[in-house]
Amino acid sequence: MLNSQILAFFIVGGTMLLLFGLFNIYMIVYLRRRNFKYFMSRTVMESKLHDEGERILNEVSRDIHDNILQSLSAVKFHIGHARKFSSDEQQLRSLNIANELIEKVISDADNLNLSLNTNFIKITSLLNSLQSDLDHACKLKNITHKIESSGNINLLTGDKKVLIYRIAKDAIQNVIQHASATSLLITLLYEDNNFRMVITDNGLGFPNVRLHAKQCMGINNMQQRAKQLNGKLHISSNPGKGCIVTLDIKDPGRTL
Repeated sequence: MLNSQILAFFIVGGTMLLLFGLFNIYMIVYLRRRNFKYFMSRTVMESKLHDEGERILNEVSRDIHDNILQSLSAVKFHIGHARKFSSDEQQLRSLNIANELIEKVISDADNLNLSLNTNFIKITSLLNSLQSDLDHACKLKNITHKIESSGNINLLTGDKKVLIYRIAKDAIQNVIQHASATSLLITLLYEDNNFRMVITDNGLGFPNVRLHAKQCMGINNMQQRAKQLNGKLHISSNPGKGCIVTLDIKDPGRTL
């Protein structure tokens, strides 16, 4: 009788332990599946938002080309026509100034058009795109600038080139607008299936505490794009010692 009770106890106890173990396994599998679905849905959503953003940028680029640049070219034509028939020295001087201003606006709009056009950036050399943007931006502030590269940068995929370009553009704009720098160096390195971009300036710099401030929209944008690249963005700066922006990406030839 006692043996039967002990046997029944072990059978019931073992069954309960087995059921408890199976329940735990089920919950682990269920939670992992739910987390995976959440991760996938979030990834898909982020991908859709990224694609929609790029589509809008391409549309803006086309609008700039089809409307704004053509209108500016028409204005430039009429200014040139007026200059030919102007005999008044003061009026001619004003027309010459207006012509210089309209040429600058056309140049700025054309540069903006190219920087927004993701399709153009994808098929163009990253080095050439950055050099063109750097030349245009630094000319306004008379900043000495240089780009150095090592390795086969062309192995970068189109989507990654766009994000890297946008990170560099934000960094360049920060230097132009806030740093009061006199020199700017961009280094691109593709080696051992790793990509590194370093942007160095000799400007005013800023306390590292500012790196996490919400108002630093340019820096926040750079960090978000680095995240999309599955890369790491490091910004080092101190007052009076300039700034160094470093972007590291592993497996840069792999599509996003």
